[in-house]
Amino acid sequence: MFGPDKCGSTDKVHFILQHKNPKTGKFVGHHLKYPRSVPYDKLSHVCTAVFKPGNELQILVDGEEKRKTNFFSADHFEPAFIPPKTIPDPNDKKPEDWDERAKIPDSDAVKPDDWDEDAPMEIEDEEACEAAPGCGEWKRPMKRNAEYKGKWHAPLIDNPNYKGIWKPQVIDNPDYFELDKPDFEPITAIGIEIWTMQDGILFDNILIVSNEKTAASASSDVLSDFQKKVFDVLYKIADIPFLEAYNNQIIDVTEKAEKQPILTVGFLVSVVVVVATTILRLLFGRKKPQASCSRFTDN
Repeated sequence: MFGPDKCGSTDKVHFILQHKNPKTGKFVGHHLKYPRSVPYDKLSHVCTAVFKPGNELQILVDGEEKRKTNFFSADHFEPAFIPPKTIPDPNDKKPEDWDERAKIPDSDAVKPDDWDEDAPMEIEDEEACEAAPGCGEWKRPMKRNAEYKGKWHAPLIDNPNYKGIWKPQVIDNPDYFELDKPDFEPITAIGIEIWTMQDGILFDNILIVSNEKTAASASSDVLSDFQKKVFDVLYKIADIPFLEAYNNQIIDVTEKAEKQPILTVGFLVSVVVVVATTILRLLFGRKKPQASCSRFTDN
């Protein structure tokens, strides 16, 4: 599974690869950890996953690298493609007399005779002045009780029976295997999984190829076609008569954007939306005059 996933707190371009365990024959889904977030806009984007020589994975968004990792990196996939060589023995049990407490209460300690557990934390301030400025019924303020000590507890000492934190014995992992390269199943088809409460979401231009340059060229063509439409709209906007005062600025921005289309197409779409909204308001946004109301009296 590969692609954008944005729902609630979930915000990622995720990658999940089903890999067949050569020992058990079972397929396991391996999730790429620390995925990058989905572009925060409503524009079209091209997401690309590249399986590179050397067991490398590259994730691109609009042709820009967002993530690069190795399939055999245990820190980057959950679970790791290659299981750990050793595992904790699931049958090993902690002995009943195993003491994990580093400190214990001193059994020989005795509470001092002058330790008053019932003394309150705060007492009335006898030195407070009733003549202080204020209004309403005067109440003597409270202050911390110097005699307050709280509940007495025996001090802690080193535990002579402390054995440390118990851990099960380590054994060889029966599911461990080695691979020189991932023996992935062939990728020959695409299935789209989508759950949404919004309409207007489209997927197109889906491509599976073995040549990275072919994929890059196709991605560029898709983006270029979309950008060309945006630029054409901007040039038409510049020719609108009542926007003549802004003609030079619009053309200047458009020409600069054509030199760096991927970086600026988002901005240009915003410009198109703002300008189009302004035009619509000018053409249709005038309020209709309200009909005058006369008051009639029934004789």
